[in-house]
Amino acid sequence: GTYKPENGSSACVQCPAGLYSDVSGGVACVECPAHSNSLAGSGERARCVCNPGYSGADGGTCTACAIGAFKALNGSSDCLPCAAGSYSAEDAATSCAACPTDSFSLS
Repeated sequence: GTYKPENGSSACVQCPAGLYSDVSGGVACVECPAHSNSLAGSGERARCVCNPGYSGADGGTCTACAIGAFKALNGSSDCLPCAAGSYSAEDAATSCAACPTDSFSLS
């Protein structure tokens, strides 16, 4: 979770959030895969977790939740279908909206 960007006796620096370093003596940190993030100081790719609205294995590919589904939290949990009476009209939704007055959804 640290790197040393320059030669000399300076101390190693913690990788910022969204990056990781799994190499001892590394000179740079590596970006987490698209649509994922990590805490500062992460020392392995598996610490990169999918953002809200995306699902996938820790450190792996994060796929957007489909229309009609959502995921509110970071992590590898699955996207959930919107409840009856609510909907999501876009990919990668982090919540569902209530159906407009005089309309409904079945699932």
